[in-house]
Amino acid sequence: MKSFNYSPIGIFNCDNLYKYEAPRQSYEDESGNVGVIRLYSGLTNFTQALNGLDGFERIWLIFEFNQSMEWKPMTRTPRSTEKQGVFSTRSPYRPNPIGMSCVRLESVKGLKIYVREFDLLDETPILDIKPYIPEADSFKILNNSWLEQESLKKVHFKKGALEQIKWIEQNNEGKIKSFIKDQLKRDPLNSLKKRVKKIEGDIHCLAFRTWRVYFEFNQETSTSNILYIKTGYSKEDFGSPADKYSNKKLHQEFMKSFYG
Repeated sequence: MKSFNYSPIGIFNCDNLYKYEAPRQSYEDESGNVGVIRLYSGLTNFTQALNGLDGFERIWLIFEFNQSMEWKPMTRTPRSTEKQGVFSTRSPYRPNPIGMSCVRLESVKGLKIYVREFDLLDETPILDIKPYIPEADSFKILNNSWLEQESLKKVHFKKGALEQIKWIEQNNEGKIKSFIKDQLKRDPLNSLKKRVKKIEGDIHCLAFRTWRVYFEFNQETSTSNILYIKTGYSKEDFGSPADKYSNKKLHQEFMKSFYG
């Protein structure tokens, strides 16, 4: 069997550092974050290759799932209660770790392409770029596949939680609000699919980086009520000189501001 070797044309940079931070699909990204594709310079002539691209509203990014080290023939997706064949999903665990994402184009400046509404991670290798053409890429079809025709769950934020979220985002600790909505609008209590665990009764905890989001899920209204945010560090963690993420001082300021 013939094999092929491809070299990245550039690298993607954004604020999504970990796998769980990437939205399930690019069109569901509500963070407002701007990502940038930095095309490589040198012997290539990518300046000419970009001619005319800025006239499109959306573009396809072909990229490498560089954090997926193995493939799985069956995978569990956010929208399925059972495992499905990988070829019927968008899972990153593929025989060839190649992904594609339709993103909103903001601007082209030199060899930098700025985009919104993406589901990629920071430092994702970009293999190719193509324009999104509605008449060629969009079809009216009846989808009779395994995809669940589910209604999305509601997410409600208490006033105090919103104030805490604002503080966290203003201190550059990630877009936690859009992460919460993305995680809890589908199957919010499934610990197999997300970093969530039951605390007691209807109270659950969702992990985001080094933060912990406490919420109550109302089965009758299918609503996750976001109650408050706390640090993910323990007293023992604060007593240790190790500071892997360089944010312990920030967490201490947060707890002092909101919990005295």
